[in-house]
Amino acid sequence: MELTDKYQKVDYGKLIYLERVKQRLTQNELSHGICSVPYLSKLENQRISDPNPETVSLLLEKLTVDYRSQVSRVQEVLEDMEHWYSCITSKNDSQMESYYQKLKSLPLHYYPDLTIWFQLIAIRYFIRKHDTLQAEMSLQKLSAKENKLDRYQTFYYLYFSGLIDCLKQHYKDGLLNLHEAEEFAKEQGIHDSELLYHLALTYSHISHSSLAIYYSQIAKRYFDQTMNIHRGVDCQVILGINFLRINRYDSAEKVFKDILRISQSINDTQLVGKTYHNLGFLYAEKGELEAALRYYYKALEIKKEYSKGYYSTVLRVIHAHQQRGETGQAMAWVDEVLENDDHEPDTTIQFKLKKLELAGEGDDYYQYINDIALPYFLKVNDKKSINRYCQKAALYYEENFHYKKANGFYKLILNQGGEIS
Repeated sequence: MELTDKYQKVDYGKLIYLERVKQRLTQNELSHGICSVPYLSKLENQRISDPNPETVSLLLEKLTVDYRSQVSRVQEVLEDMEHWYSCITSKNDSQMESYYQKLKSLPLHYYPDLTIWFQLIAIRYFIRKHDTLQAEMSLQKLSAKENKLDRYQTFYYLYFSGLIDCLKQHYKDGLLNLHEAEEFAKEQGIHDSELLYHLALTYSHISHSSLAIYYSQIAKRYFDQTMNIHRGVDCQVILGINFLRINRYDSAEKVFKDILRISQSINDTQLVGKTYHNLGFLYAEKGELEAALRYYYKALEIKKEYSKGYYSTVLRVIHAHQQRGETGQAMAWVDEVLENDDHEPDTTIQFKLKKLELAGEGDDYYQYINDIALPYFLKVNDKKSINRYCQKAALYYEENFHYKKANGFYKLILNQGGEIS
């Protein structure tokens, strides 16, 4: 995002328009005794490239806007906004929060473009914080000014609209907005590698591996050129996961080992743990369960105990032991987790499902799916889990001639936009 070179010039028309609307003045009331209504209308709609300075000065005076005192701060604020956006995309959460608090306290309403940019970047800020409600509220505030956005602002409006859809797991809608932003950027000569990264990430979320690989490779080239190591690694993670999905095991292994080397060199222990987990999953997919367990246990040594990521790896450890016929070891892990009552509902449900599965997937297993697991997954909109357990329950009841129950689960899959396999 480049703002300092684009927004130093004051857009008097936009300033006058926003202040007039804020003060609830009509064009006739504001222009009276200063200029004609048509002239004011052209000025507000950016149809006068070189407005009369005296007319502008009189209009601002009538609006009681002391613009001159703000001009000296414009450069500094623009730079702060660029840094704020950079902190958001680089996941520097402490600095991101500092810039938000600083910029929020400034009287930005004196400069219309700064107000718009603050509102735009605030959308991305709330997306980073996974605060869907605030992100949508910020977008709604901007929607009233959508026809006043310039081309650069319009691009980010489209882009961030797509990210909100993806945050809500509405990936089809998200892709429509992201691709609209992509086409608009091409037409207007605008570039932001973050958009390419998010296209790759979204296609990865819906398991469209070919396009996830395509966009992550393009994005990685740009991030490498700008020495953005962290985002480059994010792209590699998408590449590795999607090479794995299409059984390109050698390519996936090469990518994951490259990520491991980089993450160790920059002392990113969290990424090291995630990469050991991914290598474990890779070897499990290849059927090399002993090697898979070695990597999973390495991941557990590094990951923060009792964190979501930790439990994700524990589930993989359990599954690997289960595949090796080591039911006792698998059950011991389940019992150890369930002994601790202090975890999220999602964790409890996943491990109770696994315990019932290891015990033989009897009637109580499917009763638990119906009564506890599915209502929770529906509540949190976990479409993958809904689809997975509905499929299992439907097949179980179908095989046991309970066709009405089976049909209910199939309908639920379709209602959630899933496919029956």
